[in-house]
Amino acid sequence: MTKTKITFLLLFNFSLLHAVYAQSDKAEYLKLIGDKDPAFDIHAAPKAMDKESAVILAEKQTYTSTRVISNDLTWRYQKRRKILLLDKAAVEEFSYFYFQGETNKRTSYPNSHEEFDSLQILITKPNGTSKLVDLTKAVKVEKDISIPSIFRGSASEYYQKVAIPDLEPGDIIDYCILEKYLIWIALIPTKFEFPPILYTLDNTYPTVKHKFSIEIPNNIKAMGTGYLALYLNTYNGAPAIKKEVKENTTSFLVEANDLPKDEYERWSYPLRTSPTVKGKVIYIRERPGKDKEIIKKMIPPIPFDIKQTVSADEIKAWAIQTSQYNTDYYAATYGSYALGYLKKYHSKETDPVAIAKAAYYRIRTGTLYEGWSTNWRTNNVNFLSAMKIVFDAKKIKYSIIAVVPRKISSLDDVLLTDEIDILFKLDGPKPVYIYNVYRHAAFGEILHGHEGNDAYEITNFDNKKIPASIKKIKIPMTSASENVSVHTFAYTIDEEFEKINVDCEETIKGIAKDDYYNDLLIFSEYEDYDIKRFEDPNRVTYAEKLANKKIKEPLAKKNAAEYKEETDARKEGRKKSIEGDFQVESYDDFTLVQDGRTEDKIDIVFKEKYKITGLLKKAGNNYLFEAGKLIGGQVEIKEKEMDRKVDIYMDNARSFVYNITVNLPEGYTVKDAAKLNINVTNETGSFKAVTKVTDNVMTIEISKVYNHNFEKKENWPKMVAFLDACYDFTQTKVLIVKK
Repeated sequence: MTKTKITFLLLFNFSLLHAVYAQSDKAEYLKLIGDKDPAFDIHAAPKAMDKESAVILAEKQTYTSTRVISNDLTWRYQKRRKILLLDKAAVEEFSYFYFQGETNKRTSYPNSHEEFDSLQILITKPNGTSKLVDLTKAVKVEKDISIPSIFRGSASEYYQKVAIPDLEPGDIIDYCILEKYLIWIALIPTKFEFPPILYTLDNTYPTVKHKFSIEIPNNIKAMGTGYLALYLNTYNGAPAIKKEVKENTTSFLVEANDLPKDEYERWSYPLRTSPTVKGKVIYIRERPGKDKEIIKKMIPPIPFDIKQTVSADEIKAWAIQTSQYNTDYYAATYGSYALGYLKKYHSKETDPVAIAKAAYYRIRTGTLYEGWSTNWRTNNVNFLSAMKIVFDAKKIKYSIIAVVPRKISSLDDVLLTDEIDILFKLDGPKPVYIYNVYRHAAFGEILHGHEGNDAYEITNFDNKKIPASIKKIKIPMTSASENVSVHTFAYTIDEEFEKINVDCEETIKGIAKDDYYNDLLIFSEYEDYDIKRFEDPNRVTYAEKLANKKIKEPLAKKNAAEYKEETDARKEGRKKSIEGDFQVESYDDFTLVQDGRTEDKIDIVFKEKYKITGLLKKAGNNYLFEAGKLIGGQVEIKEKEMDRKVDIYMDNARSFVYNITVNLPEGYTVKDAAKLNINVTNETGSFKAVTKVTDNVMTIEISKVYNHNFEKKENWPKMVAFLDACYDFTQTKVLIVKK
């Protein structure tokens, strides 16, 4: 046999062996995910989509249930997506695959169920060879890394990422997330709620085929231990739900083809504007009355029907039930703490609002020491119960408020209890809305996600003779002047026209404070204040023990070292924030004047000193000064954004004030400062700048105002008018000349 033939056969055998291994990877993938859906046999994009960066060839979300031994219940969730990469941008986007939390693990919850989950990723080359991605090489993602939207989920779990090397245009990524539940029915007292279903049909890339399905065995009732009930509906133009009954199963389907990609529009809430599916499956344990009890609660058992709307009365019943006493240890403990504090320090107080305020801050102080307490911001059942203990003991009348965050839904489109937040309201000259505590929330502050939304107010809920009443109200809205950020800058240009020394004082009012708390506040700086004011004025704090040297010197040094580490990290964080707008040569000083956590110091106030460069350029004997950039980066509306398709949803009305002083070297002044005078005002908002020059000092007073938290899309050109004026201001240069 010739050398050429031997070489050919070796290459042929190697290629054959490689193909066998590649095909075994694909077979292994299909075996691992347990899915051979023919909808995923598609390998090419439609001609209308071949100019896209990537195309989702097929995706589906499926939920299925079966009965297993011992009357336990299994539930399986599968999300599978097949994506064709068409250009280098898509290759770059998928060079890392991001996923939430752990994967391929088993978790046991002793009193209810077990969960199994897995992730599998298969890469297929244009020549048909396939390879599974090794997930053991995944690493945790740092918190400040931006996760591409195609990978982002709704949960707050941390992310991991795994590298996908050697990608190229034409590659296909087929991945599948599986979650399996084993529900121990004997341990479920009344019901078990599966995670809510809430997603939009559109995505980062266009989709050829999309399918959502919930499949239930027709003999589910024969379990003899309970029912599965289903809430499910579609919104904002999504296809209607179809029901298919087969011999052994009933399916509820949402199918759509040739979905366009999500065209991002700033200040939009996708769940309010994009085609959306939401639903939930609940296992209900059989109780006396059987079917009659289920029907009475208006939760139809699967597969007979689905529930697609909820009434005001149903929301009322759920809200009352949720706000009743919780037997949780922490709820009872903190309610008791609050009553003890009131008895000791506010025993003669009769004003309901003052009593509620004192109880609120006592509860907040108690939660500082528990890691779980930070969740009270979003999971307020314990807080409601603690406050109810106080209200009942003090005979304070209050209302229950049921409201939906604006980002999720209107009140009329509510379907799931997961969408509803519960809070309390005290009547008076100015009604007080009492939200659950978290470390930095001040009493009576309204959560911006609720502002202006419709809500239900429920009263007479504790009167056994009169049915509870319910009426629709609107959550108050804060004004732009209440949510204001005031920036006072003194910029001093050095004699060489190279560096600019910056002295800054910032005052942050209202909702804007939420964006600053985590970056500015250090626990040890407010811990003692909270303890002394809201817990026990006579308590000796840890810091006082250190000061009195009652703790060993090494521990004191350790405490000082930890505090220095925290303050250094704060300075570094502030420096990085400023570097988003300027070239920072040095960050020199930070002083927190006021932390914004209580009414007597309700605003955040802090001071900074730093040096910046890059805004000055020599022009002959003069200097070109990029004065407009002194207010930092501002919104730039691109040409493609001009054609607005959806209404404008913003978190809140707000305003920004800049009081700027520019100190020039002696003998210099600004020649053309009038270019910095601008005034664009209309009903949506405004941008105003007034500039004056006296000798070698230039002052600029600027205000930028968003009048509302919502605008109809027809008002978009008016918003663009003042936004463009602001952006144009940042691009304005003036000439510094010798006098």
